[in-house]
Amino acid sequence: MKYFKTVAEELHFSKAAARLNMAQPPLSLQIRQLEEEIGVPLFHRTKRNVELTEEGKVFLEKVHQLFKSLDEAIETVRKVNRGEVGEIIIGFIASAVYDILPTIIKHYRKQHPAIHVVLKQLTSAEQIKALQEGTIQIGILSEPSESDAINFEVIRREPMVIALPKEHPLASETSLIDLIDLANDPFI
Repeated sequence: MKYFKTVAEELHFSKAAARLNMAQPPLSLQIRQLEEEIGVPLFHRTKRNVELTEEGKVFLEKVHQLFKSLDEAIETVRKVNRGEVGEIIIGFIASAVYDILPTIIKHYRKQHPAIHVVLKQLTSAEQIKALQEGTIQIGILSEPSESDAINFEVIRREPMVIALPKEHPLASETSLIDLIDLANDPFI
């Protein structure tokens, strides 16, 4: 296609060959093979002149469209590689919906407007499994775990609060309660 396009633009085999940094005979051979393959002549050739046939003019138009599509495809793939287009799937725990998730999504969409964001509400354990399986790319979870395959970053620390019945032995405690003190209590 590149050879045909160059000959069609130059309308001269020697000039086209020079532009392509090749000898003229192999170029002529390539064009002849192309014409044989598609089954129509693309050029009228004389000793002094080269012109496009009607079929050649139509083919040149299609070749220009093809190269334009190819350039667009290459640019799209490069954008995907740079993270500028595509899709990101984010797992999150339910409590993230009320505060941190909307803030993160707002900032992300501002920086990456061409990325489609898909949200999946999952428990922390489900997110770790989904990250390992590659079904989500990011997880917002509450309890990080040890894993060589997953990178954890703390984005916020929150205090824990416990609600106890009035008759519970720790209900009247005024200082911080250690989780170990609750080890034998049932939790909701």
